[in-house]
Amino acid sequence: MVEAGCGWGALALYMARNHGVTVKAYNISHQQIAFARQRARREGLDDRVEFIEDDGRHIEAVSYTHLTLPTICFKCRSRWSAGRDRGWGGGGGGGG
Repeated sequence: MVEAGCGWGALALYMARNHGVTVKAYNISHQQIAFARQRARREGLDDRVEFIEDDGRHIEAVSYTHLTLPTICFKCRSRWSAGRDRGWGGGGGGGG
């Protein structure tokens, strides 16, 4: 699963813990990524969740089963869709 805009990491950790998925979670906030990484280590999930300090719009041509996006305005959503059309994707849906 790829999560763009993971915040403090709650969804990524939940999905790894309760559904056994592997997650790449992106966020631009250094503080939030540091907190999420620490929490993943504490919960023993750091082998299944990778928190990446980068803008989710930089996700390049990944193969994913699920892509989650933050709640964003309709005007901004077209940029996310354009990114997906440039080659994001693979096995599944999600996004916009």
